[in-house]
Amino acid sequence: MKNNLPNNESPKIPQTPWRVLISIAALGIASGIPLGVVTSLLQAWMTDAGINLKLIGMAALVQLPYTLKFVWSPAVDLVKMNFFHFGPRRSWMLIAQVGLFLSTFSLAFMDPQIEISLLLIMCTAISFFGATHDITIDAFRRDVLEDKDLGMGSAFATNSYLIGFRFLATVLGLSLADALGWKTVIMIMACFSLIGVLGTILAPKVQSLTKKSVSIKTAIWDPFVNFLSKKGALEILLFILLFKVGDNIAGNLMTPFYLKIGFTKVEVAWVGKMIGFWCMLAGGFLGGWMMSKMSIYRALIIFGILQSISTLLFAILETTGPSIAALAPIVGFENLTAGMGSAGFAAFMLKLCDRQFTATQYALLTSFMGIPRVIIPATAGFMAETLGWSGFFTFCALIAIPGVLMILWRSRHWYEAK
Repeated sequence: MKNNLPNNESPKIPQTPWRVLISIAALGIASGIPLGVVTSLLQAWMTDAGINLKLIGMAALVQLPYTLKFVWSPAVDLVKMNFFHFGPRRSWMLIAQVGLFLSTFSLAFMDPQIEISLLLIMCTAISFFGATHDITIDAFRRDVLEDKDLGMGSAFATNSYLIGFRFLATVLGLSLADALGWKTVIMIMACFSLIGVLGTILAPKVQSLTKKSVSIKTAIWDPFVNFLSKKGALEILLFILLFKVGDNIAGNLMTPFYLKIGFTKVEVAWVGKMIGFWCMLAGGFLGGWMMSKMSIYRALIIFGILQSISTLLFAILETTGPSIAALAPIVGFENLTAGMGSAGFAAFMLKLCDRQFTATQYALLTSFMGIPRVIIPATAGFMAETLGWSGFFTFCALIAIPGVLMILWRSRHWYEAK
């Protein structure tokens, strides 16, 4: 298929490497905060307010914009803004960051017991701006990272994201909730989201891949046709859908699970989440190192098997009760494997993207990745009540097996990510 864009050469970045790395770190931190707000903090807030488990599970649907972001991702390439001479990439980042601050700050003034519908609508708005932010910074990373740097580069970006998601939003947020109350905690999270503005200022101005205007057809239609024309494209999309489905279904109810079996919010924050944060951070770098020593495919097989085992281990906690000695190693292992899997998954998807269509194609792939994190886990509350916690985690472990088998048997046909 021909198109009116030039070849796939990466735009030249004249700035020094340290500036690129710092900007990626700041943008990653800001990107993780909104997801932490609409997952862990929202779940704990609703649990505190006495909201039933089924509705808490259904509240995962507020993350739907992360799954549908491919719908408006072409606008990132089509609409060329230049606020403060930042260029299109950084201008889009700034718009998303302002939207994140305003929507998160507004959330602080709502009460889940009185206005649950309005609160969930505002959380959906937070997800929309968070997804738009992700579209832009993912495309930016593909612009500045060469293929050989995708493994460690993705690990670096993933771990920065975890600082925002796991440490600032989840660990710090849950720790402060008892002492300061939810209103103050949400306002603090809104202020932390402004770290992304620093990343936008430091980010190098990426030169456009073309000086010509991009048509609507080129921005919307061509990226999808380009990807779907690849050998094994539909298989790849199915694999993306399946690979982390068990891990994500289980993760949707982790915070209510901890609280309902007897752990306090402080224990969840500093044992469940803090240990998880450091182990996931280590897992991201370990996964990046492993991908530098073997193919992405082989690494993903190992990561997938370990993720399935780690999910199964949570069934033990139902029998031990609120035991810190049991919680710490299980959470540590689960997050170590999740960090490895996330780094591998990010590198796998980035490598699939054509640099001419990075924003739209990566948004498409991560949207498929988001389906098992958002839509399917919305039923997690019903599963947990029907199967019990042990049966629920066993099911989540087993459902991950098809994704591992798929990459084991079909990966050699996916020629794009060698």
